[in-house]
Amino acid sequence: MKDTISFVATGDYLQTRRVPSYQEENFMKIRDIVKSADARITNLEISIVCNEGIPGAISGGTHVKTTPDRLDDLKEYGFNLVGTANNHAFDYNYEGLEATNCYLDRAGILHTGTGENLYEAGKPAFLDTIAGRVAFISVSVVSHLTHMATEQRHNIKGRPGINGLRHVRRHIISKEEMTVLKGIAEKTEINAFTQMAINEAFILPFPENILPFGNDQYGYPMLFEVGNKEGLVTETNEKDMKRIERLIDDSRRQADYVVVNFHAHEMKGVNKREAADFVKIAARRFIDAGAHAIIGHGPHTIRGIEIYNNKPIFHGLGNFIFQNETLDVLPQDFYDKHNIPNEYGVMQAMDMKTKGGTKGLLSIPEMMESILPTWTMRNGELEEITIYPIDLDYGKKRHQTGFPYISNNIGTLKRLQELSEPFGTKISIENGIGKIYCNSILKTSC
Repeated sequence: MKDTISFVATGDYLQTRRVPSYQEENFMKIRDIVKSADARITNLEISIVCNEGIPGAISGGTHVKTTPDRLDDLKEYGFNLVGTANNHAFDYNYEGLEATNCYLDRAGILHTGTGENLYEAGKPAFLDTIAGRVAFISVSVVSHLTHMATEQRHNIKGRPGINGLRHVRRHIISKEEMTVLKGIAEKTEINAFTQMAINEAFILPFPENILPFGNDQYGYPMLFEVGNKEGLVTETNEKDMKRIERLIDDSRRQADYVVVNFHAHEMKGVNKREAADFVKIAARRFIDAGAHAIIGHGPHTIRGIEIYNNKPIFHGLGNFIFQNETLDVLPQDFYDKHNIPNEYGVMQAMDMKTKGGTKGLLSIPEMMESILPTWTMRNGELEEITIYPIDLDYGKKRHQTGFPYISNNIGTLKRLQELSEPFGTKISIENGIGKIYCNSILKTSC
């Protein structure tokens, strides 16, 4: 057995079109990098279906799906560990979730993150390599409360869903502002249904110091309380957090390395480049529980790299394959949401939604610039990280964008340097490639 193990990981894998050729130079360069590692990780953010599934009432944004033959491309890239816990897992409802897992099984791809109950969704996948055994866990911040898998009981099945981490958002305001907000709540009756549910014992009452003020778009209650430091406080759901920590601790007892795939869109204010406070805290707690690396993604843009206790936390790897606008079908929900006439075709509807390609994620340059990191570890400790900038062809027509290639884009690496600096992580740029060496870590020595 080797005493050093190598990893490679990507951000979101959202593929709707086939790779044109496995012999094309850009494809082969990335495939060679991926296949050079022992553990090769990606985040599958799309439903794999044929005729299974109906459009979910609450999608991950756009209802995205593709066919099982796309998994041939995923395997050809070389990935051997796939995470499925993310906000698009329910784009085609329970049947789509089940079909995706079924097709991954048929393709012989190790995967985890969704399942027919919480145990199945959280169950780690184990990869045996000549460099050691890797336990792989896929977690997603719960984008909508209905997407969370539940435990099965002795007398009833659990609910299918994602291995989720819920969170709490508390808005801290002054005493005077609370008085005004209570008056608004009373006049507008925004909490009338909530109060009825409390009175009739459908939900538990809120603590006396907490004022609920309706729910956000994800089903979470909007909570306000008086405090000296006004602003937003975000915290993990402790029940979920302790469950995941126990899962990590249990996994490390039968593996040499534990890797957590962590999908989180939640951001600091309106800045997508910085994760919300609770996301950063959760990632560090995963390390404290026994994880050796945290693979973050979700906001479709890169975030900083943190080295915590000699373990890497990639707060955001951006996109690997991103083809969310080349779709065969769109449900009626899409047309209604964007006030699009029913007689419009799929691409006509997409053009209307994106204002002719001037709006939406594909119109934002940094959404099409990402990174592909590889790293080595010895005896559980980080040795070195190599970071390849990748480009997804921003500015081209939608059917010409979305596949990655090594770009040597110094701008992407410089942006990563800036985003990583608050964590005390120094990234050097050598011949168009980023490098993190042990002696470049300021806060924590390797």
